Amino acid sequence: MGKVKVCVIMMCVVIFWGCCDCDKTKQSKPVVVGKMSWSDWQKVANWNDYKVDAYSPDADKVEYLRQIIAGRGDIKFKIFAGTWCYDSEVGVPKIYKLFSLIGIDESNIELYGVNRQKVEPTGEAEKYGIERVPTLVILLGDLEVSRIVEYPKQDWETDLLEILSVKK
Repeated sequence: MGKVKVCVIMMCVVIFWGCCDCDKTKQSKPVVVGKMSWSDWQKVANWNDYKVDAYSPDADKVEYLRQIIAGRGDIKFKIFAGTWCYDSEVGVPKIYKLFSLIGIDESNIELYGVNRQKVEPTGEAEKYGIERVPTLVILLGDLEVSRIVEYPKQDWETDLLEILSVKK
């Protein structure tokens, strides 16, 4: 019986130690807040990969999105993300890759870093009621028409195409 207790205690110590290491890794990521450009984000976020080579948006959907967006000058995007958030680390580079392929001008994209309480100094996160990140807010002019919260239902290009096809 003594050996079993020792094994259980050792397993608990190993599990606890592993969790502590994970927390330290999360803590080492900077919490960047406020409005910034994608290039500035890349300099300060301390993420491993911004290229997202494995993400290849559907070329036909990209072309449809390009046509929809080119036909309207009033489509804008707000992205709320956390440098500390895994979902943001996975999603935001994909969003920017898609936007680049579509040809969306950076002047039509605003990127906001939020802290763990989803607060940032400009007040935009509060204005839009941001509760989870990443959140992609789609605007026609100044009117919010939809948003994608945390992750898309299908994929970024399909969800965005569905949203923008309806909002013509």
